Amino acid sequence: MVKLKREDDAKDLFKRSATLWYIEGKTLFESKKYRGAIKVLNKVTEAKEDHLAAWLLKGKAFYEIMMYDEAINATDMAIKIKQNVEASELKKRALAKLGRNEHAKDASDKLLN
Repeated sequence: MVKLKREDDAKDLFKRSATLWYIEGKTLFESKKYRGAIKVLNKVTEAKEDHLAAWLLKGKAFYEIMMYDEAINATDMAIKIKQNVEASELKKRALAKLGRNEHAKDASDKLLN
């Protein structure tokens, strides 16, 4: 039983650390250290899968380093958590960069509905 308590405490600490990791990731992103931001934001989304801001920021970082498929995957996760204009617009831009304009139009249409 004691071991289980320690594991629960560790999980709780891990989730609370997500906030600190997010702040670090945001700072790296704002410093244009996109790859570093992605590494840190991965820790956030591992600890707290429903961290909308982390998924969105990961999408932006991937977009900045022209990793458009990864940007789309991150924005899809953000949209899955909560439909939002910012993630949908980023997804649309990434799709357009990949030459998938019809999919970009579909993303815009879904946003309007």
